[in-house]
Amino acid sequence: MSSKANLTIFMFLLVSLIRVGIISAAEVRIKVNAAKVKGSISTKLTGVNVSWYYDTDALWADGSMTSYLREIKSTFLRYPGGCETSKFHWETPYGHWNTDLWDPNIKPNTHSPDTAYMDTDDYIKHCRAVGSEPLIGVNIQSGKKYDRILDSVNEAARWVQYCKNKNYNVRYWYLDNEPYYKSNSEAMTAAEYAGYIKQFAMAMKVADPNIKIIIGWENKLSVPNYWADWKTIIKKAGAYFDIADVHWYWAWEYATWDLWLNDNPMKVREWCGDCPDKRYIGPSYVEDIRGFHEKIKDVNGVSYPIQLAALEWNVGPVKDRRFSQFQQALMQSEMLGQFIEGGLSMACMWPLTWSGDIHGDFRTVLDQEKHKPTPTFEMVKLYSNVLGQRLIASVTNQPNVRTVSALSRDGSTLWVYLLHKSGEGQTIKAAVAIDGFAAKNAEAVAFTAPKLSSDTSELAKVAINAAGTGKWECVLLPHSLTMLTFHKK
Repeated sequence: MSSKANLTIFMFLLVSLIRVGIISAAEVRIKVNAAKVKGSISTKLTGVNVSWYYDTDALWADGSMTSYLREIKSTFLRYPGGCETSKFHWETPYGHWNTDLWDPNIKPNTHSPDTAYMDTDDYIKHCRAVGSEPLIGVNIQSGKKYDRILDSVNEAARWVQYCKNKNYNVRYWYLDNEPYYKSNSEAMTAAEYAGYIKQFAMAMKVADPNIKIIIGWENKLSVPNYWADWKTIIKKAGAYFDIADVHWYWAWEYATWDLWLNDNPMKVREWCGDCPDKRYIGPSYVEDIRGFHEKIKDVNGVSYPIQLAALEWNVGPVKDRRFSQFQQALMQSEMLGQFIEGGLSMACMWPLTWSGDIHGDFRTVLDQEKHKPTPTFEMVKLYSNVLGQRLIASVTNQPNVRTVSALSRDGSTLWVYLLHKSGEGQTIKAAVAIDGFAAKNAEAVAFTAPKLSSDTSELAKVAINAAGTGKWECVLLPHSLTMLTFHKK
């Protein structure tokens, strides 16, 4: 018998035993107010990072990669990658991702074009097949390292012009990857980066004045030094960019399952060279997103309409594999839920596929070896139902049950997501009270797995029953993300 069949039987018996009182479950109460619309949920939260070097033509050949990305409504493919951006030259997309062809020590003719790698034309073809918005990063660090900034500016402007001439409709351009980090050149200061932002944006917008410029800096906004950097960038270059990008890797190198279970709500945890024990602990992602927008409302007496994006995000990494792919996906699910609740404008998970070291396949959207969906993929797909819908108010009375709720644009459908942060065997009954929405029927599906140690996941139907006017009941399985869907008709 399949594991899916076993799980279905287990759930049926579990719910039956709870109903007759043989097994008791604690109760969590959830209140949903469909009349209290808090804002719109972005359509741009299920983007992924693709790599010009790793995501070769062979991975896309059978069309499955494209189909999978369509399933999760991946509205952005970020290209040419992360650290790869800082060495990448779009007119010569060959060599190795960690090789800069501007390096004078590279011998001429030792690198030749390799059509297996993803060039600009390949990338746009994939975007169009998936239905994704292009999102391209330009290389500043090569210009800084080799004292060729003007060449870098012209290289970027030519790329914008090339895309415009080809009618590729590339609106979003990010200015290098993590310039505060030594990816290729020495790390930039905030003042240096601000100068480059102005220089590159001006040249690129001559080629296409309709593009949106994205800049990135470190996100530890409650640490004075980091906020001072943001203020410097905004003061000097706030008029030249549209979107600020932060990279969120929860508890880099020290993430554990127990740390997450006891983090209610999940807080921004990062590596931080200026912090005690090198660990930064901030507010929740919801509070950080809202706090950023509050901080930039008025810098130097000027208000800038800057949006916030997380163009790289994930849990960890860790040097040893401390949790399963399923556990990883559950932890990621709280991050994505908070992005929705906080009103984040854009998000791209790092990475689509990867291999080796701490960037192993357990962090990816698709498995590196077989290129099949991971539990992360299934989790993202569950949340993709509410992209572009309206965020509504919902609260729970237990901190280890997190909730996000949405109402469809036409008002006919309501979704409630319930993340049950628990260990093995801890079942809980959920009592949901809904105001402002008269549901006639409902269904529930749980993202779960037979064991925490599983590297696979299951989507299992859960019984949900009416319990009075506007009231519904269901059982939340251990370590699960349950999506309740209510319909007026």
